[in-house]
Amino acid sequence: MEDGSARVSSGGRVGGTKDGEVGDGGSGPLGGGSAPSTNRAERTKAPAASSAGPTVESSPRKKTRKTVAAQTKARSVRTPSADVKTALTDAAEAVLMREGPAAVTVRAVAAEAGVAPMGVYNRFGSKDGLIEALLIRGFQGLTAAISPRDAEADPVLRLWMSGLRYREFALSHRSHYALMFGDLTEKDWEPSDEFADRAGAAFQVLVDHVFTLMAAGRLIEGDAATVARQVWSAVHGAVALEMGGLVAPDEAEASYRRVLVMIVRGLAVPGTLVFPDPQGPPGTPEKRSDQDE
Repeated sequence: MEDGSARVSSGGRVGGTKDGEVGDGGSGPLGGGSAPSTNRAERTKAPAASSAGPTVESSPRKKTRKTVAAQTKARSVRTPSADVKTALTDAAEAVLMREGPAAVTVRAVAAEAGVAPMGVYNRFGSKDGLIEALLIRGFQGLTAAISPRDAEADPVLRLWMSGLRYREFALSHRSHYALMFGDLTEKDWEPSDEFADRAGAAFQVLVDHVFTLMAAGRLIEGDAATVARQVWSAVHGAVALEMGGLVAPDEAEASYRRVLVMIVRGLAVPGTLVFPDPQGPPGTPEKRSDQDE
């Protein structure tokens, strides 16, 4: 999740020119290229048609109207609403990463984006709407972090690596993580369907990991969602303790790995997994041939 630095103009406009600006009038006062004639009759005589076609300034009044109309149209072009909302969310993310969750207010985000506070209210409705936009981004990032990789074909390794990346995401996105599992919204906040979908997608990744291991006979059968919630509680607790400074920095990674081993060992079907490394991923027992027995 990258640091947002986009800015939004107060009018949301792109392009356009200055009011009253018109096209170039040519090299002379009326657009002609030569000095005016001293012959009175020649000055009043209608000009002869040119073989090269009409001159550019043959109808200066008509062109002026066209130019002003074009400029008015250009000034009326506005940035699409979705782009403005994205830019404001980028500004909120910048405030979040620089100053922490408590600093994300409508006024702070408006100042960051260079707009009036009403511009934020018009897009998000309230501070809760603004916070929700950041929560959605946070859960999108978490989902991407814990999702399986192509090289992780073994379901045991998949769960293990997912657990390691969970911690990596939390530590590399501390402000997002604190916001995701904090309590900065109002008590009457009603999450949108989009937020419910994004948060649910992150949890579903873990449910799928657990279900796959149960189907493979590696984990004790049960309700996959319930077990996944237990796993999440354990890893979140370990991460929260580390982020709170309650685990010595030089012991934090090893301690977290032992938590992962404890989780898998406690849920595994007896005899289906082995744990040769107290801080490493579990493996499967090697099959013994009849000659070895």
